[in-house]
Parts: sequence; C-alpha cells; structure tokens
Amino acid sequence: MKKKASFRIDEQLHEKLKEFANSEGITTSQLIELACYHFMEEKPKPTKQIERHKKLETINVTLRVDQPTYRKLANIIQAKNSTLSQELNYRLSATLEEPVFDIVEFNELWAVKFDVDRLGNLLRWALKEKREINENLLIDLDRKVTSLRDEFREILTQVYKRRLLR
Repeated sequence: MKKKASFRIDEQLHEKLKEFANSEGITTSQLIELACYHFMEEKPKPTKQIERHKKLETINVTLRVDQPTYRKLANIIQAKNSTLSQELNYRLSATLEEPVFDIVEFNELWAVKFDVDRLGNLLRWALKEKREINENLLIDLDRKVTSLRDEFREILTQVYKRRLLR
C-alpha cells in the first residue's frame, strides 16, 4: 500500500522534475519514488506504467491546440481521471488502428455534399428568378432530402459505434 508524503522543494526544481517526468512518460510522484530508491541503492518496484514505458521507445512531440479544443480535452481528462498524454495517446492510437471514416465513406459523403449544394443552388436560382416550381417536384425533392438525412444519420451512427468500441 502506498503512503502519501508531502515535502517542499524549490519551484524551479519542481518544474524541472515535472518536465523530466513528462518526457519519460511517468508522473512526478513516480519519478521521485524512483529517485529515492536510487538514492538508497535499492531496486525499485516499478509500477505497470513505468514497466510499459521502459519497453517502448518514446518520441517527444509538441502539439498546439486552440482554447476550445483544449477545454474539451481537459473536461474529458478530468472526467476519466487520466492525463493529457494518456488521452492523446489513446485517441491517436485509436484513429490509427481504425479510422473514423474509411475512404469509401468519406468519398460518398463528399459526393452527397456536392449534390446537396447543387440542389440548393438550383432551388435558390429558381426562387430568385421567380420561376414556377412544380409541386410534385418539390414533394419528390423533400422525399429525397429526407432519405439523404436518414443515410447521413446511419453513417454517423456507425462512426459513433466505432468510436465507442475503441
């Protein structure tokens, strides 16, 4: 069972410790625990996270995100009680394994977007030119747009299920 210990250190040293621990993929607490074992010349009992990290080669990457994205990530991290690096690693790994959209779905979505834009432009042009519009044509258009909306919902549902399965 682990015990909590608190102590005071210089602020600059604390920042250096945090930076070094993050670069090694461990927490500051784990780093201090390892340092204590090293100081006492005893072999540490590494946590699973430290053992996992030792097996992998890591690369430091700088990432910039806008404020709204960071806030969303911070809320997710707080709800999961995890760290930013763990969440980003999870999300990146998940999308590399199985992308949210495959290329066929993505191309279909673009084709549908193009068709909807073209329909909207034609309808706007007809209204602007004060052309007569066949009521049967509008009913058929409404039916097709409704069908299209249902197809989009199905695709988005599949994407959402994929994200949950990770």
